[in-house]
Amino acid sequence: PPLHFRFMKTYLSASAACAVLCLFLSLPANAADTATYAVSVGPRIHSDHSTFIDLPYGDNDIGYDLALEAHDEDGYARLGVEYAPDVSGIDGTDFVITPHIDIIYQDRIFIGGVGLLDSYVNNSTGDDWTGIYWQLNLGLSFNFEVITVAAQAYYTFDKWGDISDFETKDLEYGATIAYNF
Repeated sequence: PPLHFRFMKTYLSASAACAVLCLFLSLPANAADTATYAVSVGPRIHSDHSTFIDLPYGDNDIGYDLALEAHDEDGYARLGVEYAPDVSGIDGTDFVITPHIDIIYQDRIFIGGVGLLDSYVNNSTGDDWTGIYWQLNLGLSFNFEVITVAAQAYYTFDKWGDISDFETKDLEYGATIAYNF
């Protein structure tokens, strides 16, 4: 692509990331004394998406996620990165690194939210970003004071208009364990 297109794409991605980071950092200030932080880790099992073909993942590819979470009484913001070392969806892909930001609402043990992602794909033909895409997630979260364990299902898509193309085989699954402080 032309240089100005790459610059514009990078600028828009950086602007979106900065805006979300500002929201993330302001969350505890708005939540008064109820705010806590957590560091979470966990695997995510990807699927070979039937309509969003720009994703480099094949069925059962595994990524490893590391994230910082800022919690308040209604939910949390999550800023993280996922590393997928063995990706089978696109031939010649060495690894994928996916920074992401999620806003999660929590009601007792139920969690659900929306996230923004952008995957960096390293393969034999060169390195490139997929472009910003979305995910919806639903799951269960169990808090044991200092440790929280969660299991979630994710649905990724690139345009809100494509959400009606939902198929259950496109769901991805993940689990996290978080240390709360």
